[in-house]
Amino acid sequence: MYRSVTSGSGYVQIASGLTGTTYSDSGGLDYDTTYYYVIRGQNTVEGNNSNQAMALIPKPVPRTEKTGNGGHQMCGMSSAGAPGAAGLVTGLLALFLLTAALRKAS
Repeated sequence: MYRSVTSGSGYVQIASGLTGTTYSDSGGLDYDTTYYYVIRGQNTVEGNNSNQAMALIPKPVPRTEKTGNGGHQMCGMSSAGAPGAAGLVTGLLALFLLTAALRKAS
């Protein structure tokens, strides 16, 4: 498995001897950076690069804690510009509403 921050070149080997069909890269990745991945088959000679895959790690959605009713609640969430963050914010909002409903019921 090879990774680069430049599309099409500059790949550095990050794993070897992989036999499965999935791989999780958790080594020193930075927010707001696009990473490009390729794999190379190897038997007795190393093969050519696979098609390139890419991943972008968006910054976490900022949150502000608010107190005033005896509990902690998240508010002021924004998904502006973060790819895929709209689903995250929707999920967080649903969790917030569920937590508020459970607190009210108890």
